[in-house]
Amino acid sequence: MKIALVAPAFGQTGGPEVVVQNLAQTFSENHIDFTLFAPGDWKTDYPHIPTIPQSLWGMTDFSKQAEWERRNLIFGSQTAVLRHQERFNLIHLHSQRSAYAVAIGARVPTVVTLHSRIDSVEFEQMKSVGIYTVGLTQSQVGSLPVDAIIGNGLPLNSMRPSFDSGEYLLAVGRLNMQKGVHQAIEIAKKARKKLIIIGRVGISDIRQDYFEIHIKPFVDGKQIVLIESVAREEMGDYFRHASFLIHSITLPESNPLVVMEALAHGTPVLGTTIAPLPEMFPGTAAPAFLLSNDLDTLAEAARHPERFSREAARQYAKRHFDSQTMAEKYIALYQKILASR
Repeated sequence: MKIALVAPAFGQTGGPEVVVQNLAQTFSENHIDFTLFAPGDWKTDYPHIPTIPQSLWGMTDFSKQAEWERRNLIFGSQTAVLRHQERFNLIHLHSQRSAYAVAIGARVPTVVTLHSRIDSVEFEQMKSVGIYTVGLTQSQVGSLPVDAIIGNGLPLNSMRPSFDSGEYLLAVGRLNMQKGVHQAIEIAKKARKKLIIIGRVGISDIRQDYFEIHIKPFVDGKQIVLIESVAREEMGDYFRHASFLIHSITLPESNPLVVMEALAHGTPVLGTTIAPLPEMFPGTAAPAFLLSNDLDTLAEAARHPERFSREAARQYAKRHFDSQTMAEKYIALYQKILASR
């Protein structure tokens, strides 16, 4: 069984890109025959065929690119695998918006992991060309008849936790209304705790307006600190030294890696009850997390890290978010697909 594992075109630090890297690492550890299709500037130790010379986020003209120009780069990066498809038994995509374009030219089975929300029209178009679909959580896909639900996973054996008390609150993610970083700021203010925000401001008018109105007025470099970009290898230190991750989303998302990463490093999570968090954390309270839409409740929890267990956070991650489990489920799906053809 030979797998073509195709990464998105944007960079090496976004959620889907990290999942691809985690999957590649675990495939390698399990001696699965695969090749990584990714931009040429990716740093990787695995068999790698460049899809475009450079990641979109690494291009100096990224913010100035016309919509058609960027769309062509994205679709070109994803369809590059078709030039090599005779070498593989199956193609696994992680960019759902261009999956249809790949599948109509594919002569081998095509799997796509749905990293974003999806509606029935988009889903039916995918299924019309025989794409096998994987959802991350049930709340993400609802009643859509996906072929499997496989949550994201982390290489926990290579992630070092800290069980010492943290020094600050942490919020990580794009600066937009969905991620609710403005609520994280409110929680920090109420709790009188330092908050470090790690997230991109963004270039769209909507993202810029959100930043100017909801974030920028409160960033003082002391209690509220904004860091727009952190190297992937440095993120672990930010998680380990945080007392809590604040994941105060206001709109549903798919299967947030940042929550798993916090727990893996021993950092408890304070979040809202917006999907998929209740699915990821059945119940409303545990030594490793607390979910509530009441910001006063979350602020009170943020004042008392001694009520939570960093050891329990790590154990929860090991039970539920290990990339070995993720890889085993994908391998089983590949085998089922190939056996049926």
